[in-house]
Amino acid sequence: MKSIFNYFLAIFIVGLTTHPVQADTFLYTTPDFDPANPWHVSNWYVDGLGEPRAQAIGQTFKTPNSTDTVLTEFSYWVQELDGVHVTLDAVLMEWDLIGRKPIGAQLYTSNPYTTSDNSGLAGYEKVTFNVGNIQLDRSKSYVAILSTENYENGAPSRLGIGWSGSDRYLDGEWYFYDSGIWGTAFYSDYAFEARFTAQPVPEPETYAMMLAGLALVGAMARRGKQAKV
Repeated sequence: MKSIFNYFLAIFIVGLTTHPVQADTFLYTTPDFDPANPWHVSNWYVDGLGEPRAQAIGQTFKTPNSTDTVLTEFSYWVQELDGVHVTLDAVLMEWDLIGRKPIGAQLYTSNPYTTSDNSGLAGYEKVTFNVGNIQLDRSKSYVAILSTENYENGAPSRLGIGWSGSDRYLDGEWYFYDSGIWGTAFYSDYAFEARFTAQPVPEPETYAMMLAGLALVGAMARRGKQAKV
């Protein structure tokens, strides 16, 4: 009887940890952004990251829906403006809509990333950070931060952040961090991309098989007791 119980328990556990392959959902804040068009960094004086500009920038966002809530990666497009490679960190945090600042613990922190001279995208380099599988809450806002604060040394090292000048994305805005304050010049969005997937949900057949197995084990246990009487 114990071996039968273990058999059904193993099937149940496998069902919990496996699920059908689901298509990922992509969030694009600026679908009209063209990384091959250098016009999009014309406002780098506003969007500049690194010395002597902002110490960090961030795009706020929410999950695309209530189903696809597991974040797996996010990306920005950057351009070196002073002819030097720039080292930065990427951070993910919850965003306080009222206080307009990150709150709570860091949900993700990257290893140091150094830009590579914008090769392949006509002036833009797409930087992507694989965050694993981070479960987010549809009811909350989050911010994906790029920061050069830990690597500034007094020399000019600005990055232009891809931006289209549009405000089509309604669940977030772009922000910059300088001298201890998060601010924004106007309502718009950085060119930002995030990949989401759905939280794994066991199939109904898994529960049905487990319940059937438990019922069988229970019946066998009752029969065993009756046989001993």
